[in-house]
Amino acid sequence: MNPENKHASDQNIRIESFTPALSVGNERINEAFNPDRARKLLASFALISREIDLYPPKGAIDRAERMYDKFETSTAADRRVMVMSNESGEVLGAAEVRYTVDAGKADIDAIAIDTKRQGEGLGGQLLEEIEHSIEKEGGHTIELEAAIDTNTARLNEWYQKRGYDLLSSDKSSYSPHPKFYKHINKKSQ
Repeated sequence: MNPENKHASDQNIRIESFTPALSVGNERINEAFNPDRARKLLASFALISREIDLYPPKGAIDRAERMYDKFETSTAADRRVMVMSNESGEVLGAAEVRYTVDAGKADIDAIAIDTKRQGEGLGGQLLEEIEHSIEKEGGHTIELEAAIDTNTARLNEWYQKRGYDLLSSDKSSYSPHPKFYKHINKKSQ
């Protein structure tokens, strides 16, 4: 990270993994409402909506509230949100991840870093933490769809520099986003 870009409040960056509050049978995993958890998840979903889906700020907040409600009431055990924050609690980045234990495969549905903080190495740090947590659980493959970027070559280079291979950039498929994959645990393949 470039030292002049480093913010004083970022000496201790923290990455937390959140799973839905409901489990199968709609029993609460988290006994009581946790306002810090809710704030971080709402901020994460707003960031993802703004950065990935290109929603305007008001639309991002509305969509974030819907995403939060859907996430917290999900009974899918494979969903998680990785939240990157600094020691003052400001959300700097977030990712939505689905991990299928039996298949050993994770899908990164979205990854976003606050636009004011891009270029500081935070995206790479968040991606490394996702990879580490999936590998620790026995996973071996990660797939992701990258956001449409005005500079697709730059985006492709960013993922390839981190060991991801281009799986598809077929604009005729249901999604216009380029798809990447990476094998993270060679021993389990």
